[in-house]
Amino acid sequence: MRVLIAVDESAQARTVVEALTPWLSRSDAEVHLVSVVDMSRVPVAMRAGEPAFEPAPYFGGTRPQAEQPMPRAVETHGQALERARTERHEWLMRLAQEAMAGVAPKVHVVADDDTAMAIAKYGAEVGADLVAVGTHGRSGLSRALMGSVAEQVVRRSERPVVVVRAGMQTATPFAPFEG
Repeated sequence: MRVLIAVDESAQARTVVEALTPWLSRSDAEVHLVSVVDMSRVPVAMRAGEPAFEPAPYFGGTRPQAEQPMPRAVETHGQALERARTERHEWLMRLAQEAMAGVAPKVHVVADDDTAMAIAKYGAEVGADLVAVGTHGRSGLSRALMGSVAEQVVRRSERPVVVVRAGMQTATPFAPFEG
């Protein structure tokens, strides 16, 4: 059995991992821990030598002179994306070590503009038998305005999806759920 656990850097991520770890530690499941870096949130850096803004046309008088040189990019967009991926990978490794006792997950970081679709595609790519995602439990207007990645994963995934909320407990694979 292959289980894909998709997490972001929220507190809810630890909830998903902690809810599933007791079950996973007693099973022989191959576990994939994945996180998606939203490329649309990685800052678009300037190209070296380009001004940070377009100068407005100046009509009449003496043009003011800038005493400071124009800012230059500290890193390119590609470098910023690679840094974000590296930082996310390190965070996932810490999460796995701290919260997944008895489970040795394969850790993956994916970069995409559509988090839910990336999770659904990655679940199919690794042949997951189950995809697990967390939910913040929003409802009503806040859910309508902010959307729900978990809901979109459920709608788009070809694999079964379990959605974990804070406080959920799982049954072990060898004992029925009592609750």
